[in-house]
Amino acid sequence: MLKILFVDDDPNVLSGLKRMMYQMKNEWDMIFTDEAKTALEVIEKTKIDVIISDIRMPGIDGSQLLSDVKKNYPSIIRITLSGYADDNIAMRNSRIVHQSLSKPTTVDKIHNTITSIINLRKRLCNDELLE
Repeated sequence: MLKILFVDDDPNVLSGLKRMMYQMKNEWDMIFTDEAKTALEVIEKTKIDVIISDIRMPGIDGSQLLSDVKKNYPSIIRITLSGYADDNIAMRNSRIVHQSLSKPTTVDKIHNTITSIINLRKRLCNDELLE
């Protein structure tokens, strides 16, 4: 079972994500947190497969969080979920994330994104393809 960590500082968005993602409870083990510092503590103690983070958060923002995750836990799939369209932020994040999603989103969009990334990783682990 995949372990997915959702990070968003807005309690309404986080609550909405919990409700929306409830239908995935049999397929994914999900953790929800409202700050990057807590997310990093979770990652230190728990094997996380995917992190989905908002970008604009107080303190450690999503870009810094995902950059730290990339540096220290490069095997974790990193996805942004943001309601802001800023070319500078998008360019900076393109080097640290696997995929970016826009708010609002759907369960299907999140599921399809994660599934696509995991399927691609499985193919890249094929020795013939790597050669």
